[in-house]
Amino acid sequence: MKPVKLSQIVLDAIAGHYKFGSDFFIPDYTVTLFEKDGNLYLRGSRMSDALLIPLSESEFFHRGFWTKIIFDKNEKGEIVDMYYDYYPDYKAKKLIEK
Repeated sequence: MKPVKLSQIVLDAIAGHYKFGSDFFIPDYTVTLFEKDGNLYLRGSRMSDALLIPLSESEFFHRGFWTKIIFDKNEKGEIVDMYYDYYPDYKAKKLIEK
């Protein structure tokens, strides 16, 4: 796995709050993805901030869980959800900022 460099536009499109469903291991768990110094991080209430290693515009490697995080887009090209590759049935929907 070789990291790729992503533009600020891509990082900004991914950044936001994502909420898993009530059937997730921690029901309704919310995580925050944020950009800092050109890198993407994942923050959850039960974990330390985790640097995500970009493999493409839609796949990142999470070293803490030793797995990929994958982002899905809709037909307009907007990020709509994310999931861990070893649990594809548990998707976290991107929350719309108001």
